[in-house]
Amino acid sequence: MDINLVFYNTFSGREDFEMPCGTRKWHSLLILKEGSISFVMNGREDTAGAGDAVFFPADLFMRRRVLEPISFHQMAFFAAPDHPYASALRAGRLEVPRGHILSAVETLDRLQYGTIREREQLYCGVLDNLILENYVYSGGMPVADRSTDPTVYEALRYINDHLAEKIRVPDIAAHVHLSNVGLIWKFRNVLGRTPTEMILVMRMQYAKYLILESRKPLKEIAQLCGYSSPFYFSNTFHKYYGCQPSRCAKLMDGFGKTRESP
Repeated sequence: MDINLVFYNTFSGREDFEMPCGTRKWHSLLILKEGSISFVMNGREDTAGAGDAVFFPADLFMRRRVLEPISFHQMAFFAAPDHPYASALRAGRLEVPRGHILSAVETLDRLQYGTIREREQLYCGVLDNLILENYVYSGGMPVADRSTDPTVYEALRYINDHLAEKIRVPDIAAHVHLSNVGLIWKFRNVLGRTPTEMILVMRMQYAKYLILESRKPLKEIAQLCGYSSPFYFSNTFHKYYGCQPSRCAKLMDGFGKTRESP
């Protein structure tokens, strides 16, 4: 994905971390592990706590303050204007299940080890996963706009729920009561991609998610992503990301061993 990290950092148990108000030239994602904050954006005040990920868009005035001592990860980044999934990002909490966010926190806790380049790559991987999940769970559009095309939203949820199975366009079309042509037209019109392209994207993102956030063997990850052949899965992953899945897995193993060392 077209994501460039500006910086990333981690804080624990901060009681007086009064975040400055104002605007920034980059986007910021705050992933809370403990504690709570309040924030104001677009004139609206809200709160966030452990298991929430809060998106602060670039060039948007915001104010944040600590309510309870916080531990969190923060990533500042730029997203390309034509980024396929960043369009669903809206100021405030991401629409990602809390359990998934806490799983991302566990991964980020492990990423304090390794080379700078390796950490940056894996931070980008976690960020990519959260952006895609937000895209899927929000239906690829703002909440207020979902009612205009709930069919696409339901189709994405169907794909997400059946990634380990053989997914055919006719099955998706039947689930949302459309013809194959009608489904393809809707996907192209709303998402700019065909259903087949979205299946590949979501499988590859889920594969990276499992590699980063689990200790499952690659054969099992391949099966969970709908690939009966680990060899074909590895080739597809390499073609999509430019690196072998085994390399990502070894990096994570290395981080874990480093952390456990005295």
